[in-house]
Amino acid sequence: MRCDICGSRNSYVKDYEHNLTRKGNKINFVAKRRFCSNCHNLVYDRVLDNAAIKEAITIYNNKYGVNKDEINLKYMELSEFNGYMELDRDKIFNMILYFAEEGILKTKLVKEMFYADFINFKNTAVSITGLEYAKLNFGPVPDQYEMILNKGLEEGI
Repeated sequence: MRCDICGSRNSYVKDYEHNLTRKGNKINFVAKRRFCSNCHNLVYDRVLDNAAIKEAITIYNNKYGVNKDEINLKYMELSEFNGYMELDRDKIFNMILYFAEEGILKTKLVKEMFYADFINFKNTAVSITGLEYAKLNFGPVPDQYEMILNKGLEEGI
């Protein structure tokens, strides 16, 4: 694992206090996280980060419950594949409108969507849209992106 800030490959694990707010509801918990030995910033560790996110989801659901009406059945289980975020149709189309404001090729649009979701995931441990991404020859794209774009066109978005 390498630090995105300074490039160091030296790291250590310690308890980290998380203070998160979701839909105005606060949860606090402690979980193990990896830090750079050089600059002491968080370093991505798939196992530790996923464990922390699962713990956050469990604590939130136990404390506040799960509103079944908000969950799209296709994305019922939050996981690293959808950025631990429920699929959010409005955010998907708002993201498309934002990137396409001055005109954009479809290839660049789907790449920008990927980068936005993954940078947000890196910084906050959740994606923006809840989309799952598929691997293609020239990089990742939103799964079923053609259907998403066609749906937006049909609805005049």
